[in-house]
Amino acid sequence: MAFARVHARGAILHYLRDSVAMVRLPRRIEEQAQRLSQFHQPKNSHEEWVQALYRSKNRWLPCPEDLQAQVSSGLTMMVNAERRDSVQLAFAQLGEDEKQAIKAVVIDGRSLRNVGTSLGVSAMTVHRRVKKGLKQLKLRLGSLQAAH
Repeated sequence: MAFARVHARGAILHYLRDSVAMVRLPRRIEEQAQRLSQFHQPKNSHEEWVQALYRSKNRWLPCPEDLQAQVSSGLTMMVNAERRDSVQLAFAQLGEDEKQAIKAVVIDGRSLRNVGTSLGVSAMTVHRRVKKGLKQLKLRLGSLQAAH
């Protein structure tokens, strides 16, 4: 019986890990949405927005106009372009394994297990490569920032 319990629990955890929402909502929004749906209809636009987020957390939603950033100035655009170039340069300097893992997991949003299967390694190996690559990026970008 103990043997079956461990395997059943593992199967459930694997399923949950591989099928979680694309974007995890903050806990306070999850709780607020659950409270709103249990007790009353939304009274204002914020409450409607919270409920809409909760109902559609497995798919993308457009960001409300009032929460979008304003149009950037030329200086801001130049600074952002500089930052983008710095990140691209630091990313290019990573090892091939780390680049593949970060691109697949962080940029493409694939699961560790899915990436591991396609690369022929375990999910834990992919996790280690992502962690190592992000640490290297952080160090390189931190040294670039200190130089400026």
